[in-house]
Amino acid sequence: MTDAVELAAPPKSGGYRALWQRNRSWRWLVVSIAVSTPGDLLYSIALAAELYRRTGDARWLGAVAVVAPLGRMVLAPLGGDMADRMDRRRIIITCNVLRALIMFLLTVFVVIEAHPLLLVGCVLFSAVVATPQRAASAALVPGVVDRSDLAVANAADAVVNQTAWLLGPAIGAALTSITGPAVAMFVNALTFVAAAACVTRIRLRPASEVGSAAAVAIANLGASPEADAPPKRFVARTLEGVAAIRTSKALRSVTLLLAGSLFVFGAEEVLTVLFAVDRLRLGDGGAGYLMTAGELRGGPRCVDCEYDRIIYNYSCEYRAAGTAPSAGRTAKCLHGRHV
Repeated sequence: MTDAVELAAPPKSGGYRALWQRNRSWRWLVVSIAVSTPGDLLYSIALAAELYRRTGDARWLGAVAVVAPLGRMVLAPLGGDMADRMDRRRIIITCNVLRALIMFLLTVFVVIEAHPLLLVGCVLFSAVVATPQRAASAALVPGVVDRSDLAVANAADAVVNQTAWLLGPAIGAALTSITGPAVAMFVNALTFVAAAACVTRIRLRPASEVGSAAAVAIANLGASPEADAPPKRFVARTLEGVAAIRTSKALRSVTLLLAGSLFVFGAEEVLTVLFAVDRLRLGDGGAGYLMTAGELRGGPRCVDCEYDRIIYNYSCEYRAAGTAPSAGRTAKCLHGRHV
């Protein structure tokens, strides 16, 4: 019992700067996220401008706003399962390369003015490919940093993502206005190539160290390490998550809050483009400037901040365990406990 207590209380981290200076692999992971994440927002601004310029139909903007979250939603359980069972670095590298190819293809479609349906298809496939990449990135963190540094690494990830949401639309607006949508999409493709190159430089901690952290984190979740191995099948774990949502009133409320916030965000994306182009006459990059201004005041994503706060600690614990914080696991963990 004494050993377990000592293991569960690791030394305090030295903070961002100390972790950045001493952990080269974590630096490469952070740089890869910082490079690729703004590209998602950069190309979305360029794509919205291109679709509306060519069609003048807001329904195409709505289609883009629907297919991206739909692809992520459908593949989310599978993405977490892949991150548990496969080499996470290989998943991230492969997904980045595939997304780069999709963006190169999207650039060609924009140049030749292909049918808008092909552009929407590229958005869907990019969202599908991004799903296991995000799960693998989250689960890779404990393989790179010590458990004592995990809180710092998670906080840094949040800062990088928030900064990306601030800079991505602004960069996309500038590129779209100055060079056109095709160049913005080509730049996005290059960001995925650069991110893949960064991940190849990552070296994981010894398996014995990661295993010790996993034992502690799994115990913190209220389960024994033996109970978590061998892992349940993908379908069984997904059904557990669905059952937890169905039987917990609090968890259903949180899920509905998240779904509602995504609906509002999608609608706001469409309305932002229409307002920037038709009312303010800001040109192709106008939506990006408005989205950046929205982030400066708190952003449209503030609706689901409470949801993020609720699941944050549990996703951190799963990261410490070296597993992907998939929807099924998170739902089961929250059910009947602290929601």
